[in-house]
Amino acid sequence: MNRLEELHKAGVVEIFQTSTLKTELIPYPPGLEKAKDYTTIGGGNSWQLPGNNMLVSNGGTPSIESQVMQIQNIIFGQHKRFIRNNFIDALHIDQANQNDADFFVTDEKKILNSASRLSEAGIRTHICTDKFCETEILKYFELHYKTSDAQRLSELLQETGPILLGSNSFGEVSFIDNETEEILLAIIRTQTGAAIQAIVRSSDGCDLLTIVPEQPFLFHRPGAVVLMEVGSAPLLIGDKKCRAFSIKVSEIAVIAGRVLKNGKLFLYRLAIYNALGKLALQIERGVLTLHNVKLAFS
Repeated sequence: MNRLEELHKAGVVEIFQTSTLKTELIPYPPGLEKAKDYTTIGGGNSWQLPGNNMLVSNGGTPSIESQVMQIQNIIFGQHKRFIRNNFIDALHIDQANQNDADFFVTDEKKILNSASRLSEAGIRTHICTDKFCETEILKYFELHYKTSDAQRLSELLQETGPILLGSNSFGEVSFIDNETEEILLAIIRTQTGAAIQAIVRSSDGCDLLTIVPEQPFLFHRPGAVVLMEVGSAPLLIGDKKCRAFSIKVSEIAVIAGRVLKNGKLFLYRLAIYNALGKLALQIERGVLTLHNVKLAFS
């Protein structure tokens, strides 16, 4: 077991598999068995291979739109004919990027050599080897927690709050507009986990969607789209329990999160506007920023 898997099993980091991986592992049962330990992430679309109609990608709760064709062209160049393996490789990276994964680990030299060009094209997920990923993660923990021991890190993280907003941990918390006293976002502890209360607005301050725990979504006008992985889970969005969700406005997620294997609720995308159309709450690459907002803890 390498260090990344050790940290994953300790609940310190989480390794995901793309929905495309299962297709590739069909001829390799040991790989399928190992992958059962990894949560599956999907993209915005389901893709089938031409000719045999094999499903190679499932829908999920992506925070941005697919860039699979752009990714394929950057790595492999443009081809007049369909090349299965090129498309499959692009799907893996696309799903990782759509779900805000920090790293995509590969040993394929052609993909690694394209990492800088993918980054320049706006692909936020870092393409790297497993060794580079391990080094960067251990460096982070040494800097912020003064240890890279998996067991000790697991103990330290258990002492933090059950709700992660970017790299910040909280218990039950509300974010309140300083001027209007309006609750813009609240994360409420429940007997089985957590629930979210929020007002989703466009960038001009128009109400699009109100989310209240245990009540159906209240859509005020067109513009907001809700994607959810509904099922038995400790997260309540509206009147439905889910494992992951993404609420999008103009094709970009304004709230996105998921329940991690260690049980914590992780919000990794946030763009909440107040009634005046001013950006009040934002999470961008793990950094939570507040604008004229106060916090209330319960």
